[in-house]
Amino acid sequence: EIINLTRYTYLDSSTLDLETNIDRLRKLISLYLATNVEIISEYTSFIVLIKGGGAVVQDLLKRVRLLPKELVREMTRLDG
Repeated sequence: EIINLTRYTYLDSSTLDLETNIDRLRKLISLYLATNVEIISEYTSFIVLIKGGGAVVQDLLKRVRLLPKELVREMTRLDG
């Protein structure tokens, strides 16, 4: 489940918060969440995750604010 993967990604010490950039796995997860937020937001586990705040919410909001065209462009640049 994507929520469990998100929790793991943001709790795992190998994907640390970066001051000027975002870890590649966190970027992938936040892009997926942003792209599917309408569906995922129907799950209680997602709401609980969001209520916890922190880096996951910050990263998600950065992606959600993108226009759909920009979001697609971001997804194609995951390698960098």
